[in-house]
Amino acid sequence: MKNDDKDYKKTATHGAFSGIIAKSIVAPLDRLKIIFQTTQYKFTWKNLFLESNKLIKNEGGVHKLWKGNMVQILRVAPNASLSFSLQKYYKSKFTNSEGKLTTINGYIIGLLSGTTCSLILHPLDTLRCRVAVDISKTSTHGIIKNIIKTQGIFSLYSGITVSTLSMMPYSSLSWGTYYYLNNTIEKYDSPIILNKNAPVIHAFTGFSSVLFAQSIVYPFDVWRRRIQTNTKNTQIQILENIMKENALFKGLSINFIKTPTINGLVMLIYKILEQNY
Repeated sequence: MKNDDKDYKKTATHGAFSGIIAKSIVAPLDRLKIIFQTTQYKFTWKNLFLESNKLIKNEGGVHKLWKGNMVQILRVAPNASLSFSLQKYYKSKFTNSEGKLTTINGYIIGLLSGTTCSLILHPLDTLRCRVAVDISKTSTHGIIKNIIKTQGIFSLYSGITVSTLSMMPYSSLSWGTYYYLNNTIEKYDSPIILNKNAPVIHAFTGFSSVLFAQSIVYPFDVWRRRIQTNTKNTQIQILENIMKENALFKGLSINFIKTPTINGLVMLIYKILEQNY
């Protein structure tokens, strides 16, 4: 039992570190994506560049592109830690008699772990979103303090239903596809694949699985972000406005770079830590 506890602590620690490093690397893209998702700015690569310059100029430096990253870390560290720990736990329960994880069970594990993480950590995700769209020179601490003072702590649960509904298929598709790709690679003895357990292989399958999942679930992400930053309209009104703007896939091209890259980096760093520490 003590060995199991030690293994889970190790998994949780590796997951937390891999999530923090990966998210911090691409934090500027994440902030810019949220800004485009939650405003009527038309997304083009030119506007992305202009918005970057505006943030740097108005807020006082390049480092402001990382504004809200501390909140992101406070969310990502427990999210990645919990996610990897849940994966380990559910895998021990869903492997078949031969010790293999079937394709369908991989998707079920993803569904269960993603739903759990979403329900527990949604308030931190809301904070991250609201800090990201604030283009004033107010500090992150000041923004959070003002939100809680003026809107109340329960405002941080805004959009939790949409968030959880979007996370269920997203987590199921991303983790399930990740397991499927790894199982498929293991079936082939290819000279191209020198080591099936190499971190770079998991980086590739992690990148590919999220690229697939986000392409399907992305409109829910836009809707979720609008709900988190709009306290005046109902969720249905917000959805109607998004559809009028034709904004259901707004910012997806940034996400094609950001999110799969994050996941690929997370898997790469996690596997390196797992094999060496």
